[in-house]
Amino acid sequence: MNKKLSVPILEVARFNHLAWRDKVKDYFLGLTQSDPEFVNHTQCKLGKWLHGPESTHFKELTIFKELTEVHQTMHETVPVIVEAKKARNIKLYESEFRTFVALADLVVARIEILDMEIQKLEFSESLMLARRFQNGICAEQDNLSSLFKFQGKIDRPLNIVSGDMLWSSYQAESHFIVLIDAVGHGISASMLTTTLATILLGTFSINHETDLMHFQQTVDKFFFQNFKKIVEKEKISFDFTMLKINPSKSNIEVLSNNNRLISLKSDKWGYIQLENSGSFKTACFNYEPGQQIAIYTDGLKDLLIEESKKLGDKGILNFLDDYAGLNAVKLTEHFSKFIDSHIQEFGQLDDILFFCGQL
Repeated sequence: MNKKLSVPILEVARFNHLAWRDKVKDYFLGLTQSDPEFVNHTQCKLGKWLHGPESTHFKELTIFKELTEVHQTMHETVPVIVEAKKARNIKLYESEFRTFVALADLVVARIEILDMEIQKLEFSESLMLARRFQNGICAEQDNLSSLFKFQGKIDRPLNIVSGDMLWSSYQAESHFIVLIDAVGHGISASMLTTTLATILLGTFSINHETDLMHFQQTVDKFFFQNFKKIVEKEKISFDFTMLKINPSKSNIEVLSNNNRLISLKSDKWGYIQLENSGSFKTACFNYEPGQQIAIYTDGLKDLLIEESKKLGDKGILNFLDDYAGLNAVKLTEHFSKFIDSHIQEFGQLDDILFFCGQL
C-alpha cells in the first residue's frame, strides 16, 4: 500500500488518477461500455491546483513542471482512445491505451516525487526561519562596539541551524557576553541554545539582574532540574560561558561550566583560571586597557583527527601566540583563514564559534 502523502491535494490527486486509470483499463478490456469520464487537464482537482494560485510557491520546481506536462499529455490521450474505439481503429486504439497507462503511472510517480520535494522545501525553509530566529535573538551585539576597541567573530555552523550562539546585553553599566554551545546538532541543538538565550533575554528584560549567581540559579533550575526530564533519553547538553565586564572597575566576572576563556597578557595567551562553584566555575579578574580576551566553543577541539591536531586547545594557543602582535580584528581574520584551510582539507565535524575582543 502506498504511503500517505503529506500534501492533501496530492494525496487526493493520486487516488483519483489511479481510480481513473483503472476505469480506462476496464473500458479497454470491454468490462464496461460507458465511455470513461473526461475533463480538460486544467479542470480536474490536480489540474486546478497545478494551474491555480495555491501552487505558486512550487511552480519553479523541476518536478512540478514535469508533472504539469505529463499530466496534460495523459489527459489528451483519453478522447483519442474513445474516438479510436468508435472508429474501430484497433491499431491506434491499442497504441493510445498503452501510452495512456504509461503516462498515468508516470503522473502518479511524479505526484509522489513532488510531494517529497515539497516536504524538503518546507523543511529547508523551516531551517532558514530557525536560523533567522537565532540571529534575531542575538541582535543585541551592537552594544559590544562600545565596549571593545577591536573585535572579531568566526561563525562556521556545520549546518544551517547551529547549536552555538553568541549573545550579549548591556545592563546597569555592565556588559554581559554569553557563549552557548549545545552538545548535539541541528534542530535539537538550536532549540536548546535558543531556549537558553530566551531565558537570558527574559531575565534581563524583567529583572535587570546583574548578579551572575542569579543566572547560575536560573540555569540550574531550568536545565538541571526541568530540562533533563524532557530530554532524559537524548544525548543533549550544553556548555555555557558568561562574562560580566564592568568598564568603570576594569574587572571581569566569569560564570562557566567549561574552560574555554583565554586572555592575552605580556604577549602570551593563556587560559583564565576558574574555581569550582557547584555546577559552574567562576572567576573574577582585572584587565588592562588594550588587553585581548577570546572565548570559543569546542567545535574547534572537535575538529581533531589523527591527520591534524592543530585546532586543539594547544594548537589554538600556539596560533594566537604567533599573531599576538595583531589587534583582535586582524587576528580573527588570520585565524578564520587558518580554520577554513583545515575545514577544506579535513572536513568540518562540528559547529565553530570564536569571539575575540580588545578592550
